[in-house]
Order: sequence, then C-alpha cells, then structure tokens
Amino acid sequence: MDDFGRLPPDDYQLAGQVHHRLRRAHQRASAIFIDLIGDSLLTPTQWAALATLYARVRCRRTSSVG
Repeated sequence: MDDFGRLPPDDYQLAGQVHHRLRRAHQRASAIFIDLIGDSLLTPTQWAALATLYARVRCRRTSSVG
C-alpha cells in the first residue's frame, strides 16, 4: 500500500526534511542566478554547460600556444 492520501503524523515538520531544504536551496540559487545574469533565455544548467565548454576551449588554446 502506498502513502499517497495518508496524512502525515501530527509531529511532522516539513522545514526539517532534507528534500524540503534541498528544494529551498535550489530556489535560492536560481534566484541568485537570475539576479546576477539577468533575464536570460538560458537556464542555470545551460549557462553552466556553456561556461564549462568555454573554459575547456580556452584551456586548449592556451596549452597549444606554448
């Protein structure tokens, strides 16, 4: 039997749950990203991927010059 539809115990505290804290941290990080980057069409994940690719290309160019 699943737990869907069952009420949580009276002493259940959502703020103390790990999944709730992780979700809140993700929301905060996303808000900071939007504040710093601005209203972009890129998501934080897409921006991180592009930044990683840029760093790798720059690193290869630097190492091939010397």
